[in-house]
Amino acid sequence: HSRQTGQPIWGAPDARLVLAGVVIIGLAFVILRLGFYRTAIAIYIAITAAVALCTPFVHSPNAEIGLLASAMIPVLLTAMVSSYRWLVAVLIAVVGVGTARLAFSSLPFRSIETGAALLITVAITGALILVLRHHLYSLETERRNQIRKTALKYRNLFDNIADGIFVANLSGHIVEANSAAGEQLGMAKEEIVGLAISDITARADYNLDALISRLRQTGSMSFATQHKRRDGSVFP
Repeated sequence: HSRQTGQPIWGAPDARLVLAGVVIIGLAFVILRLGFYRTAIAIYIAITAAVALCTPFVHSPNAEIGLLASAMIPVLLTAMVSSYRWLVAVLIAVVGVGTARLAFSSLPFRSIETGAALLITVAITGALILVLRHHLYSLETERRNQIRKTALKYRNLFDNIADGIFVANLSGHIVEANSAAGEQLGMAKEEIVGLAISDITARADYNLDALISRLRQTGSMSFATQHKRRDGSVFP
């Protein structure tokens, strides 16, 4: 029961706002389980922000300005699941709306003073998270660029080397080949993809299962073989 009114707390406007937020967050969880990830996350962030920015300002003796501190929740959620730019937008929105609500509220000066201190705390903490998030984003971008450069380097090597290279999966089908392999077989490299190794090998004793078993045991292997071109001629 409320100390001020003797009325049940759950009948107060601020409590109804909190309950409504809990219900909607529960619905967001159901939406998340159904696979609508972005929609659910957007609902989580919007509701936590709305509850934090509305509950402290309702006309109720039970209203607590301290709930303004929960405005940090949508900032943290955004930092965990969204991009750097979305984090900037949410932080600006939360601090901006909170400041406007304090400026135009009819709360006692002491409550406004407390709310301002809480908003400053939210802004400073959010700014620190923003700096960290930006740093992590920069590191991730640098790592991806490095991976892209390395992949391009090896792709160029794969495509331009004079030796024919075939890449096959464990079912014995070719999934990639370079231009030199196509020239050696007398066909375009696009035609090679999808062929079985047995289609291009001239070895009569070719045994895919034995080769895969040996590969799994040793981790690597090498063996001599012969290939056959489209015209049936054989080359080492």
